[in-house]
Amino acid sequence: MDRIRAALGEERVSYLGASCGTQLGTAYASLFPGRGDRIVLDSNLGPGGYDHRAMRLSARGLEDRFPDFAAYVAARPEYGLGTTPRQVRATCQELARRLEREPVQGRDETAFRGITYDWLYADADMPELAEIRQALDTGGPVPEQPPFPGLEALRSARFAVICGDSPWPRTIREYQRDVRADSGRYPLLGGATADIGPCAFRPRSWVEKPVRVDDQGPSNLLLVQNERDPGTPLAGAKALRRAFGDRAGLVTVDRGGHGVYPFGADPCADDVPDHRATARAGPRLRGRTGRVRRGSGLFGERRRRRAEPATGGPWSGSAGGGCRSGPCSTCGSPRPGARWPCTPPACGTGSTSRRARPRPACTARQAGCRRPAALPVPGRVRGGGDERLRAGARRNVTLDGTEHQLTLTPPPPRARSDRHHRAPSPRRCGCPGGGEAAVAVATLAAGTERILRPRRNRLPDRAAAQRVSGRGPLIYAARMGTYEVDGVRLAYEEWGPEGGTPVVLVHGHPFDRSLWRAQARRLAGAGCRVVLPDLRGYGESQVVPGRTPFPVFAGDVVALLDHLGIADAVVGGVSMGGQITMEIRRLHPERVRALVLAGTSYPAETEEGRVGRLALAERLLAEGMGGYADEVIGRMLAPYNVEAKPDAAAHVLRMMRGTDPEGAAAALRGRAERADYEATLSAVTEPVLVVVGADDSFTTVADAEAIRRLVPHATLTVIDGAGHLPHLEQPEETGEALVEFVTGVD
Repeated sequence: MDRIRAALGEERVSYLGASCGTQLGTAYASLFPGRGDRIVLDSNLGPGGYDHRAMRLSARGLEDRFPDFAAYVAARPEYGLGTTPRQVRATCQELARRLEREPVQGRDETAFRGITYDWLYADADMPELAEIRQALDTGGPVPEQPPFPGLEALRSARFAVICGDSPWPRTIREYQRDVRADSGRYPLLGGATADIGPCAFRPRSWVEKPVRVDDQGPSNLLLVQNERDPGTPLAGAKALRRAFGDRAGLVTVDRGGHGVYPFGADPCADDVPDHRATARAGPRLRGRTGRVRRGSGLFGERRRRRAEPATGGPWSGSAGGGCRSGPCSTCGSPRPGARWPCTPPACGTGSTSRRARPRPACTARQAGCRRPAALPVPGRVRGGGDERLRAGARRNVTLDGTEHQLTLTPPPPRARSDRHHRAPSPRRCGCPGGGEAAVAVATLAAGTERILRPRRNRLPDRAAAQRVSGRGPLIYAARMGTYEVDGVRLAYEEWGPEGGTPVVLVHGHPFDRSLWRAQARRLAGAGCRVVLPDLRGYGESQVVPGRTPFPVFAGDVVALLDHLGIADAVVGGVSMGGQITMEIRRLHPERVRALVLAGTSYPAETEEGRVGRLALAERLLAEGMGGYADEVIGRMLAPYNVEAKPDAAAHVLRMMRGTDPEGAAAALRGRAERADYEATLSAVTEPVLVVVGADDSFTTVADAEAIRRLVPHATLTVIDGAGHLPHLEQPEETGEALVEFVTGVD
């Protein structure tokens, strides 16, 4: 790739890579950080490329993707596979067990799982997959598939590449361990992707040294990713973004299937890479989900090129032909110079060149100009990558059913050099202020994972965005990070402005930090700085086998506060996370500003409960998480919500199945020995919010009332229509209670 760049006589080269092509882009950006211009990676492998971990992650990808297919089939009863997503999944699992015992028309369990995986790469294949499953279930004729030309050659070339890029496990014991773990976590593929493959026998002398991926280099990478991609799951893209640090931004699309651009029909994220590839305006946003929506950007420009003259139009590579001169097309003001390199004008439309070189921006400062001059995008730039974003570009967005107008504007950049001057206010360009729909400002900087739905409460003290006019809400992005405690790597994410009221929300067992994500968005919109940790052994944090007592969990959370420079915070948790919250108050009372105790209880474990938790720990190690998850989903959520709220049920199941049994077992052993927190609660003087679902069968309303008796000044909120996880089952009511409580804390 670098020789191609040299042959073209270019100092830097731009790159678009998809799927396995992201590994090439990752390696090039790491080996030649100063020679990349704009690098867009679509459907990302992790930092290790297509290694054993990436292969195993495909099983997680199918778990992420299957709910889309289950919903599709459930809405079409003619297939006879079930009328609810849960029934469809149960039918498919039973069919796999039958095929294992007795194959149908030459298709056994392995072939059945492989067909399911392959046919979920694109939505267009769902009808055919449903017909195949129906035929296998009823004994009807299975639709014949045309032979794939050159399949054996393709497989040989594929293994020649991936087996030589990274070392694979070489002992049977390692594969047995991985298959056992993945069979429980990801039952749809039954551990198949963790099993022994051709790469296990590749001589190590043939394997190249892996490329180290780090944050050293310019901030010129954009990662785009479908949230439910079976081939390259979202977890790999997140790991790659963490490895790149501030060099990369990650934007996810609320869609299933493999490929945002090359394989996605009618892509909804065209505008996302515009500011990196063509120096044009930023993405269009949809406020409700925070994902980007359909637009006409990088690939739309490519499609339109065919209908335009050879000179001039978008992506023209001529030295000057087709470049616009004369007045600004939007405001009519004169622009300096007759010709300049073909980057889009900041205050109108124009052509683009292969390399987005700096040129004089529009000088307009008169009323009616809707787009002020181009401004540098903040973020670290060490080796080039002149990133620019048009300030003031407006987009219509819908927030909670109300249409607003959004203005995309970079915040004032940090001083790095003379050319990175402070951004002028959009009002200096005469952009309309009052009298219109509400206007908000969002940021899109390197390192951003996604733009998210705001909350309309109050303006934060310090924000990455600033209010321009009207009453519009602010939009925030999650910030991902890791830290270490005694050599153990722990993960977390952070929401909202750094100057807001700090809030730490701890998940329970066997979940991860995404359990609290919906409430984090709400609190961030209210001006709070929300921190969501992954407890050790859960989520993306490192697994430490054995036993993890509650004081260790509490110490990890306090270490995270130290890592972020937070003196004290509103600390809350649900279920086991609530008990860890009480442990933090017991050991580190000076770090607690207020308490949020959701679906939890304070007494020490009974002898019967202790024996039960230890037995469950052994069971999870032996069987994995799958069976346990299916058993308790009707208690984690109220039984009626399992059917009524399939998205919440799928989220809970995904978290439970994705938990490492070693980490879950270690926590269960520690939880069996937890302390009694009656004395701790009796001494609490800080504000306390107690939340419980009206139909919680794990920790009942009576348990919540017992906490309030110990803390008479506590606020008790009972959420109707909810079980053990009210913030997932009734997010609106729970969110209102949280925001009201936290914003009232001094």
